[in-house]
Amino acid sequence: MKEYYCRNCFRTYTEEVCPSCGAKGSLAGSEDPIFFMEAGYFLSPRVEDFLTEKGIPFLKKGELGAGLTTRIGLSSEHNHYFIPLKAYKDFEKELILFTALFSLIFSYYPSDKLLFIFSKVQQLHCK
Repeated sequence: MKEYYCRNCFRTYTEEVCPSCGAKGSLAGSEDPIFFMEAGYFLSPRVEDFLTEKGIPFLKKGELGAGLTTRIGLSSEHNHYFIPLKAYKDFEKELILFTALFSLIFSYYPSDKLLFIFSKVQQLHCK
């Protein structure tokens, strides 16, 4: 089964058109960046420590940018984390468990996202 990649949503899917934004994707490559999660200024070091400790390569992209962050303060920054598709697949179980624990401890995600994350954790335990 072919896997496609959306450059707008930073995710993979099996249809030819992205189910989130409707854009036509390209075939997924092993280095395509996959959106992992976002974290605020105070929680970002925990995300980075986890990824570094596990040896998972990542890209951190600030939401506000250096100029605005300097002007209004670092504590306002939100970072988005991206992981290459191959690493995401290699470490999928660890990433899902970390996201579940992170969201549970810090109540970072809305309830519908939490239900989705915990359904993924349940699927991992049923394998």
